[in-house]
Amino acid sequence: MRTGPVISCDISNGSMYYQMFIDKEKPAGKPKKVKFNKSDFSKFKKDYDKLAKKTGCKDIGVIYEATGVYHWPLRRYLVDNEITNYEVNPKVSHSYAKTDLNGNKTDKQDCGYISEVYYNSKKLQKYYVSEQIYNDLKQMNRDYESEVQIKVKRENAYKTKVASAWPGLAGVKGLDICSEIIIVAIRMFPTPELMTKHKESVVDNAVIKAMNGAKHAHSEDMICKKVHRIYEFASSCVSSVRPNEQMAKSITKAAERLQDEIELCEDDLEELVEAAKDLPEFTIITSIRGIGANLGARIIAELGDYRRFRNRKAVIAYTGLNPNVNQSGSDDGSGRAIKKNGNKHLRTILFLAIGQILIHNGSCEIANYCKEKNKIYRIRYKILHGNEKMQRLDHIRVSKAAKTAASNKLIRVIYSILLNSSPYDNR
Repeated sequence: MRTGPVISCDISNGSMYYQMFIDKEKPAGKPKKVKFNKSDFSKFKKDYDKLAKKTGCKDIGVIYEATGVYHWPLRRYLVDNEITNYEVNPKVSHSYAKTDLNGNKTDKQDCGYISEVYYNSKKLQKYYVSEQIYNDLKQMNRDYESEVQIKVKRENAYKTKVASAWPGLAGVKGLDICSEIIIVAIRMFPTPELMTKHKESVVDNAVIKAMNGAKHAHSEDMICKKVHRIYEFASSCVSSVRPNEQMAKSITKAAERLQDEIELCEDDLEELVEAAKDLPEFTIITSIRGIGANLGARIIAELGDYRRFRNRKAVIAYTGLNPNVNQSGSDDGSGRAIKKNGNKHLRTILFLAIGQILIHNGSCEIANYCKEKNKIYRIRYKILHGNEKMQRLDHIRVSKAAKTAASNKLIRVIYSILLNSSPYDNR
């Protein structure tokens, strides 16, 4: 348990309440409200200095909840002024609020509950100031993920419109309607009639010319093969869209927007990899066969500076992959879902990485762990639900539960090889 002075802050968008405490349950005045501007931060600093003078303590901590992006201005101010600060998960402070059966939820009272975390929590740590590169990488990855979400929307809109003008094209084997060549072809010839009114050689030359400025190089033979497939399909296709309809123009716009969005996503990812590859962690993490430059850079971006974690349990808690144990009586509460309290972005990337490891590195320790877990979960599912429901899972090689368990294993392995500064043994 801690003793001594602390300043507790309850933060909202653009403002906060703060209350000073001389010691546990000994407030030095009532909560005060300030806005996030220079003049109000000066008032906060004056109160901080008064408390330091009154208590004779030179290093007074400031504790606050991590509330999305709202707490960032305060955190930057505290870091710039070299003031010790503590970030608290809101769920932790809310657990103290629940112990007060007569209490109400107000911003002023929240200052008191947050201060209890400072005085009572054994696991509370000072905020670790990471190098700027880690913050930049994290922002780059979030920008990339935002663009991917937009790309998915563009892709769905494009597919819907293509389905009306080119019914059945999406089901043609070996022809991806979202590949660069097909997008360019459909952008130039949005309906089958517009394409077949020209000779195939004319369509070939038009697409080849349009692909000259493309980001990815494609041989003329490859372009001609793809165009031949779609031209052949167009010759027998019955479209619901006439060449002079607005829908034809809409398909062209949808293809252009999708193509632009794909290029934006690729640019963002290249920028992220370029920034991450000079870090020593990059070489170590990508030594795991199956984790390439893209996944490696994204793992570093979301994990941040691994040195700030006390142990591997803290890393697992940060990812939210720790098991949710709820013991009661004879029920040991194990084997349930994960907590999901941590970084969902990192959790998703680890899940994707497990899929790639199973494909490219199927005999390594991580892959074998995933396969063993998969066998256990299948047996457990069969006992609980019987053979009839088990048949539904026959087409699934590895269950989500097994991949999630393997994600826990993967982050432990990554943390271990980073601590030891040694590449992964893929045997």
